[in-house]
Parts: sequence; C-alpha cells; structure tokens
Amino acid sequence: IVYKAEGVNFDDLFSHGIELEILNVEENDKEGLHVINCELKDFGKVRDAFYAKFGEPE
Repeated sequence: IVYKAEGVNFDDLFSHGIELEILNVEENDKEGLHVINCELKDFGKVRDAFYAKFGEPE
C-alpha cells in the first residue's frame, strides 16, 4: 500500500500500522512515498483501515 509523502505524516502512518500489526512502513524519500507492507491474508483489512483514516492510496 503506497501513499505520497506529501500531505501524509509518516509517524501517523507508522502508529496506525502498529495498531493493525502490519509488517513495516518505509519512507522512500527519493520517490516521495510511504510504503506499507503487510501479510497477504491481512491486505484487505489493512487497506480498508488505511483508506478510512488517510484516504485513497496511490
């Protein structure tokens, strides 16, 4: 799940990710992105939770 770094705070994404027990949130400063990794079995739940809080991902 990918969000543009512009307009979305990394710490907020990271904190939300901890609540959802995801694998990782990475900052890609070169491309201006935040990348969220989760287990495949959890993808739908995680995607929907991030969408509800942060809007449409890239």
